[in-house]
Amino acid sequence: MIVGSMTLQLRMEVGFVSYTKSKREKAAKPETEIELKAPFVEWSKTEIAERGLELGVPYEMTWSCYRDEEPACGTCDACAFRLEAFRNARSHDPIGYAERPKFS
Repeated sequence: MIVGSMTLQLRMEVGFVSYTKSKREKAAKPETEIELKAPFVEWSKTEIAERGLELGVPYEMTWSCYRDEEPACGTCDACAFRLEAFRNARSHDPIGYAERPKFS
């Protein structure tokens, strides 16, 4: 399992990783080896977006919004962080938004 996260959410994400690991270990056979990785835990959203762009990640197929229906709202924290990351990476986020906030 790979878990991405933001530094600001590190405490919450580490708790999630610990909780998930303990539940998965209890559900698995004793001989099953489980390893959880959170490779982006110390990366900023901008660093993650830049690396994804370098690798050709199909961002049009990804989702960050708290809403579960299209278009993404553009105003929740997840959308704001994502849009700011793409702006900082000097790229256009390819998903549709109900509202695209202006950054100063």
